[in-house]
Amino acid sequence: IVSTASDARRYGLTFVEPALLGRDVSFGLNLDYSEENSSFSTYDSTRLLFRPSLTFPVSENGRLQLRYTAEQSEVTENDDAEQGAIIQNDIDAGSLLTSSVGYEYSYDTRRTGLDPNAGVLFRFSQDFAGLGGDQKYVRTVAKVIAEKKFLNEELTIRGTLEGGAIAWSSGTNRAIDRFILTPTQLRGFEPGGIGPRDAASDQNDTLGGNMYLVGRVEAEFPLGLPEEYGIRGGVFYDVGNLWDL
Repeated sequence: IVSTASDARRYGLTFVEPALLGRDVSFGLNLDYSEENSSFSTYDSTRLLFRPSLTFPVSENGRLQLRYTAEQSEVTENDDAEQGAIIQNDIDAGSLLTSSVGYEYSYDTRRTGLDPNAGVLFRFSQDFAGLGGDQKYVRTVAKVIAEKKFLNEELTIRGTLEGGAIAWSSGTNRAIDRFILTPTQLRGFEPGGIGPRDAASDQNDTLGGNMYLVGRVEAEFPLGLPEEYGIRGGVFYDVGNLWDL
């Protein structure tokens, strides 16, 4: 896959073998290289990622993924802007290797539960960096989604709560290592639009945070257009924050 969005370039390969060790056990391999020249910051970044994984069921609606991640990443200078001291420290750190093992547990009844018009998704993951490499931390992310359909499945009400925390032990805690909220997580803001910022830089750089929490409530409904158009209406309310630098 080769994709371009704004001034970012990403080259990736994702492979999934669903019948490696049995009907319900799958092996995945993610190879990814990305370059980002962001118009929202005074710095650029590059990443090279290697992630094999193994996913298998642990209950009727629960699945567990075990994974290993090796990532080489670097913060680089944007020659057209002046960086602040915090971002300059990230640039001076050079290229760093992160090596981690992790797991993700998911429980999903939205399609297989007793009520075909209601369901819950729960997802919890942790990655433990420090198996070699330059960084040592524990990264935890959790998400809960509850949804229900009304009026002959025409109206869908959905609530989402998600959050994350990174506990650092050693290494260089850079902006690209911390959480940065995207418009898909908190709508109404540009990328990196909330959270700690470096006021000394030309672009008032977003610095990310080691903790975040976001809640979303939304309703989806038809607009009276033919179904083949794939266009629906919606209203939503999002609230959240990003903190702990």
